[in-house]
Amino acid sequence: MDAKQFIQDSRLHADPRDVGGGAYGDGSTGDDLAVTGTTNLAADALYDSVTVYSGGILDTKGFDLRAWKYIHVRSGGIVRNKGSAGLTDGTLGAAAPAGSFGGGGAGGAGQTDDVGLPGANLDHSLAAGAGGAGGAGLGGTKAGGAGGTTTAPTAADGTMRAAPMCSTGYLKSGSQLTGGAGGGAGGGTTAKKGAGGGGGGGVLHMAAPLIINDGTVDVSGGAGGAGQASCGGGGGGCGGTIITQADTLCGQTGTWNVAGGAGGAKGTGTGCVAGAVGSAGVRIHVPN
Repeated sequence: MDAKQFIQDSRLHADPRDVGGGAYGDGSTGDDLAVTGTTNLAADALYDSVTVYSGGILDTKGFDLRAWKYIHVRSGGIVRNKGSAGLTDGTLGAAAPAGSFGGGGAGGAGQTDDVGLPGANLDHSLAAGAGGAGGAGLGGTKAGGAGGTTTAPTAADGTMRAAPMCSTGYLKSGSQLTGGAGGGAGGGTTAKKGAGGGGGGGVLHMAAPLIINDGTVDVSGGAGGAGQASCGGGGGGCGGTIITQADTLCGQTGTWNVAGGAGGAKGTGTGCVAGAVGSAGVRIHVPN
């Protein structure tokens, strides 16, 4: 579907700036954002329209994305706030960053001749799952770290599945909504660290009268690192949360990726164990 033609043929062409803005913002950040390379948000973004073309990557970094006309992710385009992969050398996978909306949890770091460290836990998360556990190393004697866990908002926090709180990133309690937990690190061996756990995916919020996804919107967890010889693989990070607000969702040939990160392969040697896959996150759509 052509987003501009849809706007011309519908009621959605009205300019909200004439009446002081609204749920989709006032376009004060700029007119029409065209993403063809990699664009990283550093603050909440309020555009007239947003188009992410094939090969373009719009990384929200946890910040809000709104357009008063439309947001169109074209085939081959990506909007993301995903966790990073853990590494073979024990480096943990970084969490998806937080902005006005919450990020994920970091993966656990691998240690030399020791158990893997656990992934980070998160409170106030709609991604009701966990990071994957790291695998054991050194013949199974050095356990992998536990995957981080998530705790859902309480009844007193209110719901993020309806306006206006789904637009703010904050619960009634004042706590920020968070994404997915981190994966645990693999167990290490003499002179070698277990593989790092993957980082958890973050929260990605976008709002427009019309949202078309023919590409990929991605809050997946990072993969766990592959284990070195005699070391365990890292656990994958838990997927995060996608929140969309729109009058119309259409042209939905694209992917909404909330998957948990893959577990890292086990190292060579007897008793080594691969990391576990992280849990999937959640996608929420709130019609306006």
